[in-house]
Amino acid sequence: MVQYKKYIENNTTYYHVKGYLGVDAYGKQKNINKKGFETKKEAELYYSQAKLALDKGTYQPLQVNPTYGEVYEEWLEVFKLDVRESTQRHSKTVFNTHILPIFAHVKLNRINHRMIQRQLNSWHEEHSLYKEYYHRFKRVLVYAYKQGYLGSKPWERVSVPKKKKVKPYHKITKDYYTKDELEYFLEGVKKHGDQLWTTFFRLLAFTGVRKGEAMGLRWADINFKEHTLTINRTITKGIDGKQIIQTPKTKTSRRTIIIDPKTISVLQLWKKEQAKLLLGFGFNALNSDQYVFTRHQSNQLLRLEHPAERVKIYCSELNLEPIKVHGFRHTHCSLLFEAGVPIQDVQERLGHSDIQTTMNIYTHVTETSRNQSATKFANYVNF
Repeated sequence: MVQYKKYIENNTTYYHVKGYLGVDAYGKQKNINKKGFETKKEAELYYSQAKLALDKGTYQPLQVNPTYGEVYEEWLEVFKLDVRESTQRHSKTVFNTHILPIFAHVKLNRINHRMIQRQLNSWHEEHSLYKEYYHRFKRVLVYAYKQGYLGSKPWERVSVPKKKKVKPYHKITKDYYTKDELEYFLEGVKKHGDQLWTTFFRLLAFTGVRKGEAMGLRWADINFKEHTLTINRTITKGIDGKQIIQTPKTKTSRRTIIIDPKTISVLQLWKKEQAKLLLGFGFNALNSDQYVFTRHQSNQLLRLEHPAERVKIYCSELNLEPIKVHGFRHTHCSLLFEAGVPIQDVQERLGHSDIQTTMNIYTHVTETSRNQSATKFANYVNF
């Protein structure tokens, strides 16, 4: 069965043909999936020609000079064999948002170094992740060259800007709390009376674990005697948008973290409270596979969006500027530096694979401290 669907891209109407084409000479089923037709008649004609070519044994999925989007679809089938679902999902998001809207319908023989340079310069001006966009864009071109769809290497004559022009940090949206703000937030959550979220946000702020890492914790990962927790898994989203459980992406993310005594006490209190709540709904929480944070009624994992929703609710009630959930990790990092913890110790604790990530936050803290020094001096001298 074949389907013809109309869609709109960049305010232009196109047609998409998708469906069963037939069986080749080797008995392998062939399907067709091609976009970019300006009329339905063009799509129908393409399908008829492709089916006839398959019957004759001359069918080739791509033309001699395919579009960037067509090669991308072929490359994607190879790419997804070697990466995690979460990586596939992120990659497709980048392509669908920043690359395909520009290049999907461009014939490969029209993509030259000047065109690439102009687009790279545009990404550089508008996005901090311009290098990632360019890297992903180029991977499809490299694939096209290796497959013989492209006769040259236009990317070799492209100059990649070394530094992104960014605004001063203080103008960027707030993404961490000060010590006083964190205390105010956690006290507010505690007064709200929900032990689950009291524990969750304290754990994030006092250990620096990522949201997905916290949601993937089981009680067996926490050693109450040694005051440690071990990161063995994380919760993320797969290519279909559904939540999946997977091991941490890098070796440095697999780590054991020391927990302060008060946070251990908060966790112990929550463990007892959770067991009572789950028992009321017919669940036994006293097994080693029990997750630390689940929904009471079903004992299922929390939704990845749930923590951000709670932050907005609490901050609204507290009249406090909200931060992203990842901001609690940033907060932990910043407070570690303020407390005088060495950079390498902070990197290890947070599981940063690149020291530069840690250094970027260290720069924020030292700049803030430096900016406050003049005011502190004036207040101290006071004349």
